[in-house]
Amino acid sequence: MPVAWQHVLNLGGLKGALSVALILMIPNEYAYRHAALGMCLFTLVFNPVVLHAYLKKADLNEIG
Repeated sequence: MPVAWQHVLNLGGLKGALSVALILMIPNEYAYRHAALGMCLFTLVFNPVVLHAYLKKADLNEIG
């Protein structure tokens, strides 16, 4: 794995599925359940858009 691509792996980490699973385990009585779910879904939509824009702008052809 080239060093130039390591930050891409960090930005595009697959954290979404685990986050959604944990949010759905919160009891319905929890007052901020909907806010937590909304924030989780926001990150699932927002992060790929930002990563796509970053990858278009970044010069990742360099190795090292």
